[in-house]
Amino acid sequence: MKLLHILFQYPGKTGSGIYVNNLIKEASKKGHTQGLLAASGPGHDYENETLEYLDIVRFEDGKLDFPLPGMSDTMPYKSTRYRDMTILQVSIWKENFKAAIQRAVEEFKPDRILSHHLWLGSALIAELGLGDKTLAICHSTDLRQYMQNPGYRKYVREGCGKLDRILSLNRVQKEEISNLYGIPKDRITIIGGGFDTDIFNPTGRTDRNRVPELIYAGKLSHSKGLIPLLDAYEEISKDTPISLSLAGTGTGSEAAEIMKRAESMGVRLFGSLTQHKLADVFRASDLFILPSYYEGLPLVLLEAMACGLPAVTTEIWGLKEYLGEELTGSGFVEFVPLPRMKGIDIPAEECVEGFKDNLKLAIKKQIKNIHKGYISFAPLKEAVEGLSWEGVFNRVDDFLK
Repeated sequence: MKLLHILFQYPGKTGSGIYVNNLIKEASKKGHTQGLLAASGPGHDYENETLEYLDIVRFEDGKLDFPLPGMSDTMPYKSTRYRDMTILQVSIWKENFKAAIQRAVEEFKPDRILSHHLWLGSALIAELGLGDKTLAICHSTDLRQYMQNPGYRKYVREGCGKLDRILSLNRVQKEEISNLYGIPKDRITIIGGGFDTDIFNPTGRTDRNRVPELIYAGKLSHSKGLIPLLDAYEEISKDTPISLSLAGTGTGSEAAEIMKRAESMGVRLFGSLTQHKLADVFRASDLFILPSYYEGLPLVLLEAMACGLPAVTTEIWGLKEYLGEELTGSGFVEFVPLPRMKGIDIPAEECVEGFKDNLKLAIKKQIKNIHKGYISFAPLKEAVEGLSWEGVFNRVDDFLK
């Protein structure tokens, strides 16, 4: 079968980019012929030798003279927020992607299209009359854009409603999609997210008696809860020997503030890491921390766990259900209640201190459990491996057929 993947941003560095690349990898194992239409800006090239067709829409070039719009307001590269786009910019965006989609369909002749995000791009695909062959994958950032940008809603809702099938990451997200977009639940299928077992595995990991090393990986932005994490770390380290590292990048004042604060505290900043290097860092660490206020399905959490790394994470909607009772009840993952939110990823100011305290307690609890040998990955290995990309694509493949 000929599959055309379409991602309306850069196919790397973000969760959806990783998702696309792993679907391509798994589809290749199944013998599918594949093409990719994506976007990029200066300094971000993309190659994938498994693809028969590749087209990249270039931003900050020609008529597209503005930075590539990103699905998150803070991206790990220079970007434009959809809320800030002018009518002319939206028009130019649609014009260029419309031409690229039509070109891909004419030249590659796909049997099925896998579009990422229930947003402007997926609606544009439907506008071109391709909805009946398109499966669209929701990544949650699209739901956030839908709620934050009412001016786009009518176009997005009508377009996404014409797509053949919607694929969601978890049950809670499925409910949200149905409520926001008015799409019947029987047209929404849960497929989850995964990790690459060839890269993320515990091979080479050893237990060591040393100062516990904590690691966060992801974008450097306030929505990831990094300020409370730094506050909690500062307080814990006053009486408990620990170290903290942050892997990832960000842009703008938020990333600058986080990096400045982290450096002043002696926190190690890894910057952007390849998947292989990130796996090595996970295997050399003792505890993974994900203090995010909002996520779809945090793939990085699965990747860390697959490397045998215990975790502390927030109670992200649908996460416990997706991980399953064996993992959530094992103590391998400690969950922190989310603070009361005034926006989808913005906590109420008066609740941040309490959130920091809960995060601090969870970290201290996991450090104690690690020291006492209460946490073991071995009996959970099979349960974690069941969440790999192979399983995800097998569920997608059922509908492709």
